[in-house]
Amino acid sequence: MIADEVRAALERHARAEEPNEACGLLLLRGGTAERYVAARNAAASPYRFELAADPDALLAEDEGYELGVFHSHTASPARPSRADVENIGLWEGRAYMILSLRTSELAAFRITGGRALAEPVVTHAGAAS
Repeated sequence: MIADEVRAALERHARAEEPNEACGLLLLRGGTAERYVAARNAAASPYRFELAADPDALLAEDEGYELGVFHSHTASPARPSRADVENIGLWEGRAYMILSLRTSELAAFRITGGRALAEPVVTHAGAAS
């Protein structure tokens, strides 16, 4: 699940970063993305991203959040690319959301063992801090 406000923040950030991919951290609690922390795409590319997040945002795990990753695809579907799967690194097995700017589709996955497993995306009204 994802709070409406978080989904809106993902789309605003992705549109603001066009023509490059946007990226950031999802802060989840109980399987719900409650917060979004925008990051910088160090690759500054429309084809890939390198997450450059504020190190303090990573401390959210100490507050009981699960960390996940978000990025946008500027023209392709909201599905992990081969590069996404190959470069999963520390994000393997964690929540992984992609927004397609072409269609506004938001999709969620967990990438494990070289495979992307789709997860449902359900938005809900709720406070997002």
